[in-house]
Amino acid sequence: KSGDWKRAPFTGFELKEKVMGIIGLGKVGGRVARRARSFEMDVIVYDPYISEKRAEDFGTRLVSLDELVEQADVISVHTPLNEETTDLVAAEQFEKMKDGVLIVNCARGGIINEQAMLDALDSGKVAGSAFDVWSEEPPQTETLQKLIAHPKMVVTPHLGANTFEAQQNVAVDVSREIIHYLDGQPVENAVNIPRFDPDLMETMKPFMNLAAVLGDFITQLVPANPAKVKFFYNGKLANYDCAPITVCGLAALLGRHSDQEVNMVNANLVAESRGIVVEQGRSTETENYSNQVTITIETPEGSRKVAGTLFEGRPKIVQMRDFHTDFTPEPYMLVMTYEDRPGLIGKIGTILGDAGVNIGSLNLGRRAVGGEAMVVLSVDSPVKEETIDKLGEAVGASFVRQVNLEV
Repeated sequence: KSGDWKRAPFTGFELKEKVMGIIGLGKVGGRVARRARSFEMDVIVYDPYISEKRAEDFGTRLVSLDELVEQADVISVHTPLNEETTDLVAAEQFEKMKDGVLIVNCARGGIINEQAMLDALDSGKVAGSAFDVWSEEPPQTETLQKLIAHPKMVVTPHLGANTFEAQQNVAVDVSREIIHYLDGQPVENAVNIPRFDPDLMETMKPFMNLAAVLGDFITQLVPANPAKVKFFYNGKLANYDCAPITVCGLAALLGRHSDQEVNMVNANLVAESRGIVVEQGRSTETENYSNQVTITIETPEGSRKVAGTLFEGRPKIVQMRDFHTDFTPEPYMLVMTYEDRPGLIGKIGTILGDAGVNIGSLNLGRRAVGGEAMVVLSVDSPVKEETIDKLGEAVGASFVRQVNLEV
């Protein structure tokens, strides 16, 4: 525009045979994967909440976050912003990246730590970056202003829907949803629940809440990349159509890690889009409780199970894996497994006490004296990561995880 005709400043990089790393293989991430493959790129994906089959369907490979940042020439982020994804890509990840990597964030501001992003651009670790989202919008802080002004940054407002076609497609999508509803087909983006028999719903409501609690609980504990979810109902409950309970539990299980709202209407569609098989079974026979709801999740690392019942109308978890348990879910909980030895419970109490964390209740399940034990603690406040690490080291835990519930 200034009248110059210089080619050198616009020398770029070829995409062919480069490695594209996609963080989050949802609707947008999947479309980016398809387009990247059309440029003959090798596409790798980090997304612990999809099945291996879904990754294969897109012609991609599932890898860990560390593997992705180490191998990728281009990294594109497509996840929701939540507790797990805030600062998902920070200084530690930038240090492991290839020199000259390209970074794209068109998802949510705050997933990539912006100070670390600025440092990586200044050092030359990152050859170029493109953002259209910020932790503060409109961006005002000094760090964000430096990023926006950086010569290696391409920046815009969040413009994904700012095309004539996108505006038209919104109207088409609304019309299609109305047609689906009138034809009795699933409605993907509805915000209200499907219609069930009113009398049945009154019976189901407590169990729908139980399934939601179980789903939210187990999804924070299972290994990555679930392939199948099975809901099983025992007792008098099995005499009814349990579909409302299943979709309620499935919505809670999927919703914590989704970039879209997951509800009773679209839960099955979201599961299908992630390549997750959903099954349901029931039996009027039961061993210990008049009614029991069990959720089993199959992953590449094996299956995980949680079962619950109602006690005086409140959810109670009575089984985890093959451990018998007996506790009421609380907002803040710790789950640990270790080889049972004398004095370990005391160590746990001391470490939490030193950290200013009060224990509300403790449940211990074990297979045999001196064997593997599972401890579930309810605490009065969230536990810091360094305290969790200290707990794991002190008791030689094979598994330690914090669980937060809205109960």
